Amino acid sequence: MSLVTVRIPACDLAFEHAFEVVPNLRFEMIQSVAADRSVSMAYVRVWGAPREEIEAAFDGDPTVDDFEAVSQRAESWLYEIDWDSPRLFVLREIIFQRDGQIISACGEDDEWVLRLLVLDRDDISKVVDDTTDHDFSVDVARITKMDSQTASPGELTEEQYETLLKAVEKGYFEIPRRTTMEELAEEFGISHQALSERLRRGHRMLIESALEGQTLNFD
Repeated sequence: MSLVTVRIPACDLAFEHAFEVVPNLRFEMIQSVAADRSVSMAYVRVWGAPREEIEAAFDGDPTVDDFEAVSQRAESWLYEIDWDSPRLFVLREIIFQRDGQIISACGEDDEWVLRLLVLDRDDISKVVDDTTDHDFSVDVARITKMDSQTASPGELTEEQYETLLKAVEKGYFEIPRRTTMEELAEEFGISHQALSERLRRGHRMLIESALEGQTLNFD
């Protein structure tokens, strides 16, 4: 089993116009991003602009047929989107046909970053080939093998990688932070202390890996 991170330009998927008119927008598809075909990819959380600017961008975006604001949390809005983007559903079907699952889909800086869970490593190349056949521009940014819960020296465990990646995606390391440790812990269904320990161990592993073989001179 592998966790695959891919990058796809917005022009190949959705919200190209929205990114153009409001470059600071950040999107995350939630709830509906799943392997179950009966679940629509309908809910999107949006950061980066006032509600009026967000909705004006949606009004002019050809991939959005209709939308409705569902709730607000801090500086983000949750929208239910009625898509007019056939390519979005083509991509989802390609992934499903290769027994893959979409773990997350986040949009920023005129591109989408998707994390896919793929059972067979050979299916990764098949997904890429299928998307290329449908004229998608897909860049495989990272492949993480998930056959073991333990890490080799210098490597993150699956849990550490997942936790750090989610923290980055949610803006935990940004200034000011866009999420709290309590909110991250709730997403993983673990305690605040357990999350803190994962982050601490992950940080240590990254720092040790970065410093390995380097000579430090404090003179």
